[in-house]
Amino acid sequence: LVPLMILEAPVLAGVSYLCNRWVRDEHTFLWSDFKDAVKENWKQAIALQAFSMVIYGLSFISARIYLLYAESQWFMTIGVGVLMLVILVLGMMNNFMIPMCVRYRMNVRTIIRNSFLLSIVRLPSAAAITLGLALPILLFFFFPQFLYIAGMWYLLIGFGFKHFLRGYFAQKVFEKYMKPEGEEVEALEADA
Repeated sequence: LVPLMILEAPVLAGVSYLCNRWVRDEHTFLWSDFKDAVKENWKQAIALQAFSMVIYGLSFISARIYLLYAESQWFMTIGVGVLMLVILVLGMMNNFMIPMCVRYRMNVRTIIRNSFLLSIVRLPSAAAITLGLALPILLFFFFPQFLYIAGMWYLLIGFGFKHFLRGYFAQKVFEKYMKPEGEEVEALEADA
C-alpha cells in the first residue's frame, strides 16, 4: 500500500490547502482552489509523502525484526523503543510538512528541517495532537474489535476532522514561529 499512500499526496496537499484557508477564516472555492493547490504542490507533496512512507516502512520492518529477537536478547527492546520514538517524531513532523508545503514556497529539504524543528519546539502539544489523531488506529491495533468504530469514524468525519485539526494546530505554530507567506516578497519589492 506504500505506493498508493505516496500517490495520495497531491490530494492531501489540496485538502490541506482548503483546511488552512478555512482555519484562517478565508473564503475558498472548493473545487477550483483544491485543483489549483494540487497542480501547484504535487511534486513537493509526493516527495514529502515518499520521505514519510520510507521512514515508516523501514521503522516497522526494523521493529518486527527487533521484536522477533527481543525474547532472547534484552537489548533489542531498546531498539524497539528507539524506533517507536522515530515514528512518533515523524508523526509530529507530518503535522507541519504538508501544511507548510501549501502555505510557503520552500524546497523539500527546508520543509523537512523546519517541520522537525517545529516538532521539537512544540514537543508536548505536537505529541498530544499526533497521538490524538492516531487514537482510532491505535485502538484498532491494541483492540481489534474497534475496527468498525475506527472505520465509521474515518468514513463519517475522521479525514476532514483530522486535516482541519492539523491545519488549526499548524496555523497557530506558524503564526508564532514563521514569517507570513507574503512578507519576504514585500521585502524584495521594497529593496528594488
